[in-house]
Amino acid sequence: MSFKKSDEGFECETVQKKQSYIHKDCIVKIFGYTQDLGTYDELRLGIETTHGVTYHFSEEEAGWQSLVDWVKDFASLESDWMSKAYPEPFSREIKTLWEINT
Repeated sequence: MSFKKSDEGFECETVQKKQSYIHKDCIVKIFGYTQDLGTYDELRLGIETTHGVTYHFSEEEAGWQSLVDWVKDFASLESDWMSKAYPEPFSREIKTLWEINT
């Protein structure tokens, strides 16, 4: 996953290997979850947009840390947000990290 940040948002590759640009004003929800891959879990982030599209990102991609840093800054998350988003191995919980106020 390549990750390129701009003042208006970011461009990156999703788990579906699709390069996408997400404008920060189009984000309505950010959530964390684990994807059960049988013998191990993969950390994932999901970003829902006003266009009705949800983008999914994986820790296995090269730009993961840059994306995680961007999300932390954008959503003003606490420093220990990762432990709350991904509390235990093989959890099926989807943790909302940020949601736009309606």
